[in-house]
This record gives sequence, structure tokens and C-alpha cells, in this order.
Amino acid sequence: MRILLPTLYGNLGGSTRVLLAAAEALRAEHEVHVRAPRPEADSRTGPSLPGDAIDTLGRKLAAMPRLGWCVLREVAFLRRLRPDLIHVHDEIALYVWGTAGRIAGIPVLWHVHMREGVGRTRALRDRLSSAKLFISRHSVGEGQTKPHAVIRNPVTPPALALHPTDGRLRLAVIGTLSDRKNQALAVETIAALAARGRPASLDLYGESLDRRIGDRLQALATEHGVARQVRRHGHTPLGDALAATDVLLAPSTYENQPLIVLEALAAGIPVVASDIPAHREIAALLNTPALTLCPADAGAFADAAAAARPDPTVVKTVARAFGPQRFGLELRDFVASLATKGIVAPR
Repeated sequence: MRILLPTLYGNLGGSTRVLLAAAEALRAEHEVHVRAPRPEADSRTGPSLPGDAIDTLGRKLAAMPRLGWCVLREVAFLRRLRPDLIHVHDEIALYVWGTAGRIAGIPVLWHVHMREGVGRTRALRDRLSSAKLFISRHSVGEGQTKPHAVIRNPVTPPALALHPTDGRLRLAVIGTLSDRKNQALAVETIAALAARGRPASLDLYGESLDRRIGDRLQALATEHGVARQVRRHGHTPLGDALAATDVLLAPSTYENQPLIVLEALAAGIPVVASDIPAHREIAALLNTPALTLCPADAGAFADAAAAARPDPTVVKTVARAFGPQRFGLELRDFVASLATKGIVAPR
């Protein structure tokens, strides 16, 4: 089977990392073509989109002419490549290659990394996809009409080099600066620790796609008197960021399957996370004291961070539940099932 895995994103965010892992897993049995604005790609799509840049209605409308041109270009590309299946990993790829796939008569497998959407949005995405892969059980919406399965994304523990510490508790949030990632709660957590007389620092790793969010975080840190304890680093290699971290904070208001939580645990770093469905599902799977769930309250986060301790056994637990080998086997089996169900026409 010839499988195309495309994206317009050039950054190495969660969905792009899984796209590359899926390509590697599928190559064991299929002919795979990665199309992306990245050096690992078999062909390039042109200039990349930054991070979550098309995340509001205004930005989506502004991007429509560019995305329309992409659809026309990709229809021509599909007719040259003639894949049997298109495997997309983000919503923009679903819109572009889902539309192009319908025009060219090629089925689309949608790897649902965030939300399916509701109402007309979900109806449109259902029309553009032929089958779905969900990465967590809590994200599977009711009324599924397409073939689907739950396959957890793979986690590879990053290699860490020890960084010297000055004795302060080193906290970090790793991810794009956004309201959804809720770095504001982490800033308030540092302030709560300061009020308790506990020396601590907060490192914020990740791109800022909206300058106003970074400005608000800086103003919040100044308001609480902790501006010197909060540092912003932009994009940083994951191993370097985790190596300088004692406790990872994951205060997001929504996640699907947050890779960074699992990567930190796999690297032996305890995590304090918001009490949301994605984190509850991970906590139930791993059953480790290294993952503490808290309400969205700075005092609760501060107490949990001060008490957090690593769990040596969780590294193997993450490997069993989220390992790349398991991911590859389940993904290949699901793709094979699409052929038996007639979704993908055999060559």
C-alpha cells in the first residue's frame, strides 16, 4: 500500500513528531511518502505554517486563499503520486488533503490529535475523513459513523544531561504560550511558593504565537513580585529543557494525550497536572505517585510541587503503555483493517 503522510507545519510539535513516528512504523510494511516543510520529508510543501498559527476564526479566514491554492496544488500532486491512503495528523492537513483527496478519489485517515469539533465543524470533518484514529478514550465522541480505533501516541524518553542547580525548586511549563496551556497558573504557583517561603524558579519553554499572551504573563509575574523568578526561553530542545527541571507543571485547561507529561515521567521527572480528562486517563493507566492531579488553584499546585517526588518504576510503566513498538503494531493492524473493510482499495 502506498501511504501519504502530509502536513503544512514545519515545527516539531506533538502532531508532527507522531506523524514522523507513524511514517517510520508504516514503512515496515508499506511504501510511505512524507510531504512536509521539514528536512525529514520525501517532498516539500513549501513555506511552513508556524505552530498553532491558524487557531482563531479571523486567522482561518485570512488563510483561506493560501489554503485554497494548496488544495489545487495537492490535487495535482496526488494524481502524480497516486497514493492508496492519505494519513493526516492535524486539522489544517485534514482540510487541505481531505478536500484534495475527495477530488482525487483517495481515502483519508484522520489522526485526531485535538478535538473532533461539534455541530457543522464535526460534520465537515467527518465528510473529509474516511476513518479516524483517536489517541485517548475520553476524546471519542458519540455517534461515530466511520471506522475508528483508539491508539495511544508513542513516547520516546529524551536523553538528559544534568544541569547544575542553585538549590531552588526548578519548575517548568513546556509548550506553546497560550491560554489553553494556562502558563498564568504556573506564574501564580511561583507566587504561592514565594509566599510560603519556598525558593523556586519557573522556566517557560515554547514559542509565543501571540505577543499579547507573553506580555500578560510578564505583567502577571511583575504584579505578584516574581518577575525575576520567571524566565522565558522560546523553543528549546526537549532534553535540555527537562534536564533543567525538577518538577514539570502541566496546568492546561484541555489536552488530548499530552506527550510532554509522558515524556517527563519517562525521563524520571515528577509532574503536577490539572485535573482534566486527559490527565485523569494517564493517571489511571500509569498509577504512579509521580503524577499529581490538582484543581486549577495556585495554592494546590504549589503544595503539590513542593511535595513532588520521582517514581523510578514509572519509566518502565510508560514504556509498556506508550512504547513505539506497541504503537507501530496497532497502527499497522488498523491500516490493514481498512483494506479488509473496503475503505482502501487493494492494488
